Amino acid sequence: MAKKLALFDVCETLISFQTADAYVDYVREHIDDPTAAFRMKRWEFFLRFSRAVGIIKFTYKFMPNRQIEKRWKLYQLKGISELYLLKMGQNYVDDVLRYSEIKPVVDRMQQYVLDGYDVLMVSAGYDIYLQFLGGLYGVPVIATELEFVGGTCTGRMAGKDCYGEEKVSRIRKYLFTVDGDAVYEDDCVSYSDSISDLPMMLQCKRAVTVIKKGRKNWGEKYGFECIWVD
Repeated sequence: MAKKLALFDVCETLISFQTADAYVDYVREHIDDPTAAFRMKRWEFFLRFSRAVGIIKFTYKFMPNRQIEKRWKLYQLKGISELYLLKMGQNYVDDVLRYSEIKPVVDRMQQYVLDGYDVLMVSAGYDIYLQFLGGLYGVPVIATELEFVGGTCTGRMAGKDCYGEEKVSRIRKYLFTVDGDAVYEDDCVSYSDSISDLPMMLQCKRAVTVIKKGRKNWGEKYGFECIWVD
């Protein structure tokens, strides 16, 4: 059975900025444990230093697809409890994300819900906070998961980053788990700002790019529709 789906990227598609690193920054700025705060600030200094002197750029030459900077940033969360990070995730949505919507795209997503589509938010952001954003919209979320051992964050991802081809894999797995059916191409639309989502968008009957005014519309060569945003 073919699915009637609407797929939405999150960062710079529904929300106006990249949310994953910003979540780590939010935790670092609000954490109430002085020892953890010091450790996070020290690691942030190391990250900025590594960027400034070219260590990160050099590392990418050997591991170009590993998103090194994102992974190093995430390591700041090592040693923090899952319960606390969930609390911070809810606060992050309440304090920041809900006020950073790209409203024309959010409105479209909500219209798809009303029109009877199965709507999914699919993101390389972290599920620790995106689950609350999805709850706000009443939309399920597929996102990068954090690794926890004994209720404490290891500072690593649990499995692969939900990025590029991995999004397609996770969408299929989700549909198979929910409905025992991984076919969705026949009646599906997807929205994204990023060419990294091309694998997901090419699987859909319709695809729509979300492009900030003044930037190049990379989706034009593929015949995608476009929403221009401020």
